[in-house]
Amino acid sequence: MSHRTRLFIDKLAITLGVRRELHNRILAAAEGLEAQELLYRINRGELLNHYGRAYQLRFGGHQMMTVQMNPLMAHRVDTEGNARGRRFMRLEWNPNEARRANPQHWSQIQHVLSELIPGFDIEYVLEHAVITRIDLAFDLHGQHVNGIQVFSLLRRAHSGRYEHGPLGVTNSIEIGRYGGDRYLLVYDKRLQLGSALIGRFTRAARTSNLVRRTRPWTRFEVRLKDVGSFAELDALSNPFAGYTVSTIGQMGESVSGYVEGWFLDACRYRGIQAALSTIPNQRTRTRYASLVRKLEPPEWWSPEALWSEMPVAVADIFDR
Repeated sequence: MSHRTRLFIDKLAITLGVRRELHNRILAAAEGLEAQELLYRINRGELLNHYGRAYQLRFGGHQMMTVQMNPLMAHRVDTEGNARGRRFMRLEWNPNEARRANPQHWSQIQHVLSELIPGFDIEYVLEHAVITRIDLAFDLHGQHVNGIQVFSLLRRAHSGRYEHGPLGVTNSIEIGRYGGDRYLLVYDKRLQLGSALIGRFTRAARTSNLVRRTRPWTRFEVRLKDVGSFAELDALSNPFAGYTVSTIGQMGESVSGYVEGWFLDACRYRGIQAALSTIPNQRTRTRYASLVRKLEPPEWWSPEALWSEMPVAVADIFDR
């Protein structure tokens, strides 16, 4: 029997605009926090590609927030002193894992960043922050990703299937362009924990004891980019409503007699989108797509129920 967790935020990246006259004060305050070991300086790496400073704010374990500030090419600024449309400060962290590492993680964020930005608190973030990336996720226990099919209702989306191991067991499903403004990733969480690389990064990830000895654990993530403010997030249309989900067993039971076995095999190993694209006759392709859309979803897949949990997921960011 499979069951899902409630919706949570698996990654959040926000930017903050700061008045230009405060820039030097913030940079000096960051050095003071570094001396107190409340921030830890990052001296190299891609975090410095577009910003002059980068720090870690550590929550415990391996969890941290990255704090970037002072964008490069600052001689080209807008009226608020933000370089080339890039705002003065960028924060990125995993609120779900940060809460596990430190149940009072937001209090820690507020304590440190209020030393940098006068008046920094929840209301400041809600008013001034721009969300550049947010990952909305839930975990499904008892159902392996190899038996899941996802059909996108978004015309511009495309799919990719990536396999693991000599038996061709699927470990991840991708729909959408990686790095695009909407991207769905469904993957074997046990494999991700047992190997540094999964899915689109490798087709031969190492199987760990975690994968072999625990129940199936599948994670669904919808990654959204350039959402805007938190107010705009509240007004966002339901991103889960763009997909229909079924299982291979369900497809075989429901559409046998209409869809040949080769089509089910193609769906299993290539994904529904790719399988449909191999059908040259448009009328046949349309008929198969219609059959897929009419399948009843598994009991754990309800876009409306997932989206109704969004306010609680946002409140969890701020320890509310």
